[in-house]
Amino acid sequence: MKKSNVNWALPLTNIVVLLIIELTLMPLGYWIPQILVVALMLVQVGAMAFQYARERENQHADDADDTHAAHN
Repeated sequence: MKKSNVNWALPLTNIVVLLIIELTLMPLGYWIPQILVVALMLVQVGAMAFQYARERENQHADDADDTHAAHN
């Protein structure tokens, strides 16, 4: 099985930073930045999920190529 090429460090760091921003703004009662932070977090999670799905798709294609090559 091949190692995944997905880089998780940057998206996870972004989510942690956004979470810190969210916790900082919460006591101040700023609703609009909180909504933006949550939206950015959802976008980041969506980007991670999309990247993971694309990586899995590529891996399945590579596995299929390997299987096809092994039979020839």
